[in-house]
Formats: sequence, C-alpha cells, structure tokens
Amino acid sequence: MPDPTEDFWPPDFPTGSDPEPVLLLKQQAELLTARTNGRVEGIVKSSAEGGTAFHSLYARVPALGDYMYKLLYIAHPVAADPANPFPIAVEDSLYLDRKSIQTMDEFRHWLKDILASEWVRTTIGRLLQYSSERVAS
Repeated sequence: MPDPTEDFWPPDFPTGSDPEPVLLLKQQAELLTARTNGRVEGIVKSSAEGGTAFHSLYARVPALGDYMYKLLYIAHPVAADPANPFPIAVEDSLYLDRKSIQTMDEFRHWLKDILASEWVRTTIGRLLQYSSERVAS
C-alpha cells in the first residue's frame, strides 16, 4: 500500500482585503449612485488576466436595460501587497492615456481630476437624460 501523500500547503489561504485604490473606486461608485438617486449606478467590476488584476469603474443605467459605460480602469499585479500595490497602471476611457501611478496621493489626485472633468460631467448628464427619457416613454 502506498504511503499517504504529504500535504505541504499552509493550513489556510487568507483572502485579505481590496487594495486602497480599489476601496476608493468603490467609495466613489457608491457616491455616484447616491448623487443620482440610483438613476446612474457606480459599479466597480474586477477581473484578472495574465497575472494582472483589473478594476474598472462603470456608470450603469438601470432604465436603459443596465447599459454600462466604462469610465476608467486601474491595474496591478494579482499578487501585489494590498497595503501597497504601487505602482499601478491607470487609464480613462476618454484619452486612453495609460500611465503609471506611484503613490496613493498621486492616484487620489488623478482620480479626482478624471471624475471632476467636464467629460465625466457631460457623460453622466447624458446618461441621466436618456434614463429620464426612457422612464417617461
């Protein structure tokens, strides 16, 4: 009879928490939902491919069949330390200008510039307009 296979794995695999930039994205998503009374919902979708974790911020419009518009994404290695995932890659959907962010302060500044931009303001306004027209018809 063969010897039982010895298990070298650790006793557990802690899942941990999201990196700070992802938590900030989720907070901003919740704020968008609250600011628009749920007519446009902020959604953060996460995925992983080829060793990279992607976190995308979408504006979803329930009245338009859950239409989703991607505003931006951030990316970091899957195995990055959640306490310090930097550098991270970021890209917004208007300029498609991918850049590397080195610190949380730099990320906070970049995110504020994107979310406060005229492009995002206009985009969310249009989504609200189309949402109202769909509800009215």
